Amino acid sequence: MRIRCALAFAAFLGAKIVPAQAEDRTPAEEAFYEGRELMEEERYDEACEAFSRAFEFDPAPGTLLNLALCEESLGDLATAHATYLEAAELAAIEDDETREQAGLDRAEELEPRLSRLKIELMGDIPEDLEIIKGGEDITDKLGEAQPVDPGEHELEATAPGRLSWQGRASVFEERETVRVTIPELEIKEEVAEWHHQEGAELYRAGQIEDAIEQWRLSYELDPDPYLLFDIASAYREIGNSEQALSHFRQYLDEDPDGQAAGEAERRIQELEGEHIAGPEELPTLTSDDRGSRGDDNVSFDAPAEPTRSRHALGWGIGLAAGGAAIAIAGQATRYSGASARRDAVDQAEGGELTAVEYEDLTGSADRQHQFGMALLVTGIVASGVGASLISFDIWEGARAEADVAAAGPGVAGLTRGEVSF
Repeated sequence: MRIRCALAFAAFLGAKIVPAQAEDRTPAEEAFYEGRELMEEERYDEACEAFSRAFEFDPAPGTLLNLALCEESLGDLATAHATYLEAAELAAIEDDETREQAGLDRAEELEPRLSRLKIELMGDIPEDLEIIKGGEDITDKLGEAQPVDPGEHELEATAPGRLSWQGRASVFEERETVRVTIPELEIKEEVAEWHHQEGAELYRAGQIEDAIEQWRLSYELDPDPYLLFDIASAYREIGNSEQALSHFRQYLDEDPDGQAAGEAERRIQELEGEHIAGPEELPTLTSDDRGSRGDDNVSFDAPAEPTRSRHALGWGIGLAAGGAAIAIAGQATRYSGASARRDAVDQAEGGELTAVEYEDLTGSADRQHQFGMALLVTGIVASGVGASLISFDIWEGARAEADVAAAGPGVAGLTRGEVSF
């Protein structure tokens, strides 16, 4: 019964379009009558497309009323309601009172059947807020119960400097009102700082890969170049040289004059296999060196090996003592760097430092810690070499004494008595 009434209404709406011959129809008339035929066959999707084409060719109120009837037949009541009102407005402009009243009457009949969607926002409304429903900006409808067609509706809320929100509203029943509450949009910088601090906690706990993920999320929200340096350093620590190189280079690209630029370049060189000059090597004494100390009592007639043994003892004692001092200094420097980093972390957690200040302090502390480690290793190596030389001297001395005992007192005067240091 409803379909027959609709077709009769459609025939009334299209009464003005009566061409004498089918071949004389304009493109608008051709599309219009195609839509009418499709309506009779209940092929509503195709019929609506045909009426839309007809309206593009000739924006007539009768065509819009037929399109609205087609949309109503599809069950898209909110869309049909809006189209009926648009047709009535267009008919009023053209002084077509009949079609104007027809559009208003049909819209009034649909009004009580409409489904509605009411969107609300928690907290303050941020500046330049945008709420999008299926590609349509409905920000000005915030807080209103607006008519919607049945089905799933994708929603998104955005604002500059805030995290966006996505959601979905399901509307299926006529006369139903669905309410959706959008949570307060979080400030990006605050969320970024939370991820940064979370990464720092994970890093201190030895969960390096999890720390990298938190710092990556922080960078996506607030792209601070210093985060790239931290990420690169963390990758370097777990042995992922490829990612470390990539992030150090990205840091230099984004902040070539940054405070950590020099350190980033140094680490890139290390990762690429370039050798950084180490401590200066100790000089090696030759026979000429031994003869140039200004001591007239040095006799080069004596066997060379005992003389080398005495030089080995001197170098051994010097290296052992100096290495121990360097190692102690290195350990103290390492401890000072670690303490400085802990202080920076505590200050940051207490809100006493900005992100840039935190990065500067922790970067300086890390470099101090690394320098202390280099001193410690150098001192240990030097002490080990010194101990080896002392052992060598003791062994050589024992062997020389054995030789002297075997050869007689004359040899002793050559090997020991004539050599003065």
